[in-house]
Amino acid sequence: LYGEHAPFYVALDKGFYAEEGVDVTIMEGSGSGTTVKLVGNGEHELGYADSGTMMRAVNAGVPVKAVAVFLQKSPMSVIFKAENPIASAEEMVGKSIAITAGDANSQIFPAVLAKNEIDEDDVSMVIVANPGAKEVTLLEDQVDAFLGYFIDQPARMEARTGQEMDWTTYADMGINTLSSAIITNDDTLESNPELVESFVAAVVRAVEYTQENPEEAAEIFAKHAEEFDKALALMEIEGSLSLLHSELTEGQTPGWTAVEDWQATQDILAEYAELDPADDVSIYFTNEFIPGEE
Repeated sequence: LYGEHAPFYVALDKGFYAEEGVDVTIMEGSGSGTTVKLVGNGEHELGYADSGTMMRAVNAGVPVKAVAVFLQKSPMSVIFKAENPIASAEEMVGKSIAITAGDANSQIFPAVLAKNEIDEDDVSMVIVANPGAKEVTLLEDQVDAFLGYFIDQPARMEARTGQEMDWTTYADMGINTLSSAIITNDDTLESNPELVESFVAAVVRAVEYTQENPEEAAEIFAKHAEEFDKALALMEIEGSLSLLHSELTEGQTPGWTAVEDWQATQDILAEYAELDPADDVSIYFTNEFIPGEE
């Protein structure tokens, strides 16, 4: 769990799901790749996953679609100890980097390497079991860095260990993509659109409530995520809210996305990550469930 997940718990705590008529169980995931598969095969009705990772899955035939995107600027980063910086893509050559297989960061990272003309064999990728293990391997100097979200992991690691952390974002290295989104199965969209509409409405309410009441949202999240205190939760929440809109969606309802941003994300993945581009990017998303949209 990270601070960006706070609105899902705000919606639970404030009764927004219940008011919208849905009974929600929040389950902690193990990476966007896995979440997309679980939603795609119908095991779960809804999920929260990286947009670029979802697009690659759709391209491979997985029947899912984004119905709201809440991180529209990418938080993906190469994270390292401040005392051993990796300030540019070129400085990754010869380094070891921990990843969680199938997560969003590792799905998009090949585009970073390709954009900067770095051979994948020139970087040692160390696969670990979960996000927490990535942090441990770095703190124990088993790797030089790990792939993660700068809005989440560095602040928590500093708070817990006193180790000063730093990062270089994918965007700093030339790759910015749409990020975390609510996704659902195409069958669910067709058979139970009311569920999708109600769930999205509740979460959008919660995002707006979090924007207006970040300290209360931090208290709520810390109550559900025992590894967080209010200060750390607030720090991560504020970082997440800074990524809520792209330049094209400022002023829009949270979750609403611009077709141009989807096109730009597809262009990056097509050029650098072997995505076979769709003729129409609307296969990846819909805004119809955002409150106030038709």
